[in-house]
Amino acid sequence: MYHHHTFGSRLAVWTAVMEYIEGWCDRRRPNRRAGGIPPATALATHQTRDQEPLAA
Repeated sequence: MYHHHTFGSRLAVWTAVMEYIEGWCDRRRPNRRAGGIPPATALATHQTRDQEPLAA
């Protein structure tokens, strides 16, 4: 994707890369190790499961 763009500064490149990582890789990209669900969904499921009360 980035080979089609011209960036004016290193900050612009860094920002574009971070937006890609945060927007696609961490949120929407299916993750085979997590059963085909995106990493953000897997994390939310994991955190919800950890908050469930334990049986005494």
